[in-house]
Amino acid sequence: MALRIHIILKENAIKLHCYENDSIILEHTDILSDIPKSFYGFFDFFYDDKLVVRTTNTKYDCTFIFDVDGVMTDGSLFIGDDGQEYKMFNTQDGLGMRLLKKSGVKLAIITGRNSNSVLIRAENLEVDYFYQGISDKKEAFADLVQKAGLKPEECAFMGDDIVDLPPMLQSGLAITVPAGHDEVKKIAHFVTEKIAGY
Repeated sequence: MALRIHIILKENAIKLHCYENDSIILEHTDILSDIPKSFYGFFDFFYDDKLVVRTTNTKYDCTFIFDVDGVMTDGSLFIGDDGQEYKMFNTQDGLGMRLLKKSGVKLAIITGRNSNSVLIRAENLEVDYFYQGISDKKEAFADLVQKAGLKPEECAFMGDDIVDLPPMLQSGLAITVPAGHDEVKKIAHFVTEKIAGY
């Protein structure tokens, strides 16, 4: 079976076309607001024994920033008798992040908690910018933008809680999850259909 996925992000809309052996099996469009032109592009994902990712953009300068708890996980915390904290991550999320990175998008994590498991996950995914134990995500976002040499609107931020509002408001693309705080949903350009961590 040969799968091909086309993703088009342009003019306030994201379009997804999924083909199986050149026959379209899924077509979906969502309307977004205020998408900066730096995010416009066409992405080609192929799966047939090996994975290949292409993008029409020759210079794709942007960074996708993720919160962790409630975004990369379902928000649950597992704490052992020894006080060690454990988190559960989804392999499909990891594949999605790797696809973003292969397409030229830099990856970042800004999280409020300190966790060795998150550090290991970030290293496995080759995250470009990593911030944890952050009480003020606005400051971390400003530091990231400066280090990456980007404008705030050239970043996408995916968060779910009140502390994520400052960077989400400054980002060109703000994304949240179904269980996100109501105030976060109000300002998000896009709310995912699937719950966090799945």
